[in-house]
Amino acid sequence: FEKEYSGTDVELGTSGTDEALKALEEGKIDIAAIGRGLTPEQLEKQGLEQQLLRREKIAIIVGKDNPFKGDLSNQKFTQIYTGEITNWSELGGTSKEIRVIDRPEFSDTREAFKNYPLFKGELKTGSTATQLTSDDAAEVVKELRDDGIGFVLANQVEKLGDNVRILSMHKVSPTDSRYPYSQPLVYVFKKNPTEAVKNFVGFATAKPGQEALQVARQAEAAAVAATVARTVSGDAPDATATPGGTPGATPGTADGIATGSGNETANNSNGAANENGGSATN
Repeated sequence: FEKEYSGTDVELGTSGTDEALKALEEGKIDIAAIGRGLTPEQLEKQGLEQQLLRREKIAIIVGKDNPFKGDLSNQKFTQIYTGEITNWSELGGTSKEIRVIDRPEFSDTREAFKNYPLFKGELKTGSTATQLTSDDAAEVVKELRDDGIGFVLANQVEKLGDNVRILSMHKVSPTDSRYPYSQPLVYVFKKNPTEAVKNFVGFATAKPGQEALQVARQAEAAAVAATVARTVSGDAPDATATPGGTPGATPGTADGIATGSGNETANNSNGAANENGGSATN
């Protein structure tokens, strides 16, 4: 974008989605890039507009040593998440307790499940759940072991190879449009945007911006793979987790476009712009 628009300086920063939206409301940034869509009522009340960049599939995953290799349905996954199904034997697997690796309450990826009817707008886990305090795909993978099940953006684990296994749902994988779960990646900005904001959003949704996004997605997958590899070799710290169901919300970072777990804030000296899951100023 800076090459396309000479003299433009885009500054990026990271924050949680709520913090990014607050900064946008206060005029501290020009664009908030977030991992969830706002409702028409929210947009109207806050005087905002939003632009969908893309949707990312949310993959349901288990660890490489987990013997379960079956298929799941929406209903079965919902029952696992909420604690109605607590043992792999109930799914045709070996008799072992299922640990649900839940993400923090501020996670946009986690929040996406509220939009699916079987969850009924609530995200309550059972007693076998472990909730992470860090919204990081690598932390989810590290915590899986041979009995856990979790969820990440599919592109984040595409370079992990045998270190993780993506479960099929209704007999399809996340590369199939019928795979049920996905998360929107959205730019949010104030109504009647400046020319700089219009230009940035237009660039992001055009071919050059989409190509840049694809490069960022690949870099994210490589970063997750590198972190998991360090864990396997014993060079990375253990994931921080809280066992025993869903605790109270913890402030932190929400999912983002380029990183998957970080809102990016951009500041442009001539206008305003932002990366997914954060904020931008021009």
